Amino acid sequence: MKVPTVVYLLCYFLNNDISVSGLNDYYWKDYTGKVPEDAVPGGTDMNQEKVYIGQAFLQKEGIFPTTIYPGDKTVYVPWKGAKKSQEFIQILCSRYPDSDAFKWTSANKTHLHLTTVNDHLIRGGIEDQKWLFIGRVKYQGQIVIGKVLQGNVGNAIMYFAHDGNEHNAPSYEVLKFDNSVFIEPRLN
Repeated sequence: MKVPTVVYLLCYFLNNDISVSGLNDYYWKDYTGKVPEDAVPGGTDMNQEKVYIGQAFLQKEGIFPTTIYPGDKTVYVPWKGAKKSQEFIQILCSRYPDSDAFKWTSANKTHLHLTTVNDHLIRGGIEDQKWLFIGRVKYQGQIVIGKVLQGNVGNAIMYFAHDGNEHNAPSYEVLKFDNSVFIEPRLN
């Protein structure tokens, strides 16, 4: 089965996110069940093991942020319930995966657009021709990754998949990137 050209274009734009001050130090890699050393952690599961930030493509639907559990080649994305995906899965990576440049900031459905106005939120997918940001929430003792739809001013709910069902959260954290961490101060 051939992958549509639009998938390649979407992946290109997600992988080449450019900010005002230059290229950002993060990128997406194909995920095959083994977590690369440069993967950015997203939180922990119920056993306090690291989980990672992923994205998966659903044909004719979009690219969705998701939780990656090490060793598991299957992910579930929040789309009209929870959809299983085993193809076209990517994991968020960086040359400095544990750097302070990756920050989770508190957000909620009514104030996301106000509290993150000057922030660089990391794009984790696309749905209905709108960017999806990466959100996370603690649910049943673990951190789960999900989607926050850009442009839903006043109703930016986070959606996530867990145990084969789609859930939502009015309050959550959203992932931002601060590349000023890498900018060296000028000497006068």
